Amino acid sequence: MKTQSTIAIFRRALSTVSTVSSVSSVSSVSSVSSVSFNSNQPQPSLLKFVPPHIPANSTDSERLRDFIFTKKKLLCLTGAGISTESGIPDYRSEGVGLYATSKKRPMQYTDFISSEAFRQRYWARNFIGWPSFAALRPNNSHQFLADLEQRHPDILLWLVTQNVDSLHVKAGSQRITELHGTAFKVICLSCGHTTPRTEYQSELRALNPGFQVAQPVLRPDADVDLSDEEIAQFKVASCGKCGEGVMKPFIVYFGENVPKSRVDFLYEKVDECDGLLVMGSSLQVYSGYRFATRAAEQKKPICIVNIGSTRADHLSTLRFDRVRCGDLLANVKI
Repeated sequence: MKTQSTIAIFRRALSTVSTVSSVSSVSSVSSVSSVSFNSNQPQPSLLKFVPPHIPANSTDSERLRDFIFTKKKLLCLTGAGISTESGIPDYRSEGVGLYATSKKRPMQYTDFISSEAFRQRYWARNFIGWPSFAALRPNNSHQFLADLEQRHPDILLWLVTQNVDSLHVKAGSQRITELHGTAFKVICLSCGHTTPRTEYQSELRALNPGFQVAQPVLRPDADVDLSDEEIAQFKVASCGKCGEGVMKPFIVYFGENVPKSRVDFLYEKVDECDGLLVMGSSLQVYSGYRFATRAAEQKKPICIVNIGSTRADHLSTLRFDRVRCGDLLANVKI
């Protein structure tokens, strides 16, 4: 299965990387770095990309625990909000996301495909941001879901993430689909050859000795700001197998479609599940929202944990708002 092969490649690549609320009547309603769910609060520096929030309380955690442990085939969908507690900025978080703090916008699929200059800009910036991005560690939320799978395989049916950071895989999750792919692989658009991102980093470094930037500021998806002059100096490596193909990160770009086979597989998981848990996603992007609408059409319970409103609030049966995922899970015993 493609999901498993991606994970296997990532695990090999990982060996070369540095060892890195109130509840409403609809039922409206996050411990980082450490794998202990009763750990102290995460370092403030790791929370700089988390929007304003309030502490979770024991009642919140108990309600979430009841939702999880009354299921026999739980499907969990996670988004960028689950990884902001690991120090990864996102796009949509109120006040701290890219859209709120900058006029910069992510590169579109058509731009990358059609323009050598756009590809040069992407890879130059990603080359600088990659070491920091690759070294980021899972937080309590990632570890909770990995441990839930391992300790209660009869409860967690499947995990689907909209994130490309592979932090769930680093935490140990195996029954997982990375909906938008993974930044830890690259693919040749000519011959289809794939290679671990760490190996491609070495190829880029060999072509660009001494190319570095002092104290780059990490943006979503390992992006950083570089000047036009810096970008113009950067050389992009072609495919190491066919020798001329364009290399693209193994991710679904903005404006690109998720492969139909992947969507169909996850629709089957929605049909099979007896409840949907959404964590850290506003579900503004249809690629994730469609699974919530399908679950709702089948009258399956939906629990949403997210700081701020989501596109699927009207579909939820249990809603946790304004609390961090990791904070809420810290008191959910498994």
